Amino acid sequence: MKAFTCPYCAGAVRFDIGGNSVQCEYCGSTVTREDYQKYLDKYSLYKTVELVCPQCSASILSYDDTVSTFCSYCGSSVVFSKRVIEETRPDGIMPFKVTKDEALAAYRKRLDDSWFAPDWLKEDGEDKFIGVYMPFYSFRGEASGKCVAKGTRKDFETVTECLVNFDLSAVYDGTRFDASEAFPDSLSESIDTFDPSKAVPFETSYLAGFYADGGNVDSDEYAKLLTGMITDDIKQTKVSAASYDINMSTVSAPVNISAKKYLLPVWFGTHRRKDRVCYSAVNGNDATCATDIPIDTSKYVRFAIILAAAASLVLNLMFTFKPDIFLFLSTGVLFAFGFILRKVSGEAYVREHNFDDIGRIGGEEFLKNASHDKSPSGSLRKKPGSFKWLFKVPFKVRLKAWWKLIVFAVAALTLQLFGIAADWVYYVFSIIGIGLSIWSAFEIIRRQNILASRDAPVFTMKRGGDGND
Repeated sequence: MKAFTCPYCAGAVRFDIGGNSVQCEYCGSTVTREDYQKYLDKYSLYKTVELVCPQCSASILSYDDTVSTFCSYCGSSVVFSKRVIEETRPDGIMPFKVTKDEALAAYRKRLDDSWFAPDWLKEDGEDKFIGVYMPFYSFRGEASGKCVAKGTRKDFETVTECLVNFDLSAVYDGTRFDASEAFPDSLSESIDTFDPSKAVPFETSYLAGFYADGGNVDSDEYAKLLTGMITDDIKQTKVSAASYDINMSTVSAPVNISAKKYLLPVWFGTHRRKDRVCYSAVNGNDATCATDIPIDTSKYVRFAIILAAAASLVLNLMFTFKPDIFLFLSTGVLFAFGFILRKVSGEAYVREHNFDDIGRIGGEEFLKNASHDKSPSGSLRKKPGSFKWLFKVPFKVRLKAWWKLIVFAVAALTLQLFGIAADWVYYVFSIIGIGLSIWSAFEIIRRQNILASRDAPVFTMKRGGDGND
């Protein structure tokens, strides 16, 4: 393999984002990207070094002689195993436009906007961020054919129905999914404002000084998923022909799916605490940022105490509550916490089982546990995070989260309806309700932190062969 080295001194080089050139980190010489590409083209094979983490088995591709000692997926300090592999050229690449300093600024702003972000997340150093070209598939779906469907025309009080023959031609272009098992779908969708039409032909010189994820998820994992989404979208679309409103719900047409693979720029950060990791991703084109932000319990408690004290003071100065009203209010607060806990518990269950990550569990398994919003879109992608999925969460999972609240609510409601107890009974119930509200708040934090962090990953390698050291 020919590493990315300086043509003059053989030192390590890095692609200069602002200058469209390659700079040597040792002798300081600068070469235009075009001239450096000619230098690389002397070596006909596109080969790279695959670095494999011994802790989680994730792989990343390196294009120079300097090797990171930090795994960007599991957050471990490791010595990577190495092998030379031949990599398939992607259909295009979108070079970095955002510098590391700009990416870090976007990340810090995201943290500053989060009141309860833990300090350790803010203190993690710059070495936790690396520039990685992430593989994405850009899909094109085409549905076409001769169709027959029932048409309806209304003329004042007259309704006419007949069969309408028409040619269907529907194109869905630009739907994207990341091609890496290690890159969480929730992050990739949240920062995906990429426009593949602005990608340039792939040239290895763009990779100088960066890493890349070669991708290990086949495009077929998404084909069935996209076919179903396109079919549902067509069936929900309102179409008129020859003054007839066509009932598209019965229309069926073959869908052809094609995919192109692009390398898209991402500044990727990993923050590990014990056996959990938090990821941060910054779009390397426009600095769109998405990050896992756990809740700092101590900050949350301090805020809650101040808020509760202020609310109690105001309420005591302005109102005098009877025992039954006090119980009613505490039950209402408990119900609010209960609904939040129910929602967060379901989301945490989905995250723990990776149901929201197609790359991890595969398209077929994903479809067993998820359904999408079937409202017509005209396009399968409108904005970052636009995919809205509904996941199946067992009733017992939700019930386990708030059965205590249900029991208390039934008891409190019974007491309210009959109203024959002494005042102290109301106060005892109210105190129990407040206690359950506090428990619910901490449980919400615990489950939210499951959502905002992930188990240190362990991947099954999908690349065959041992390669060469």
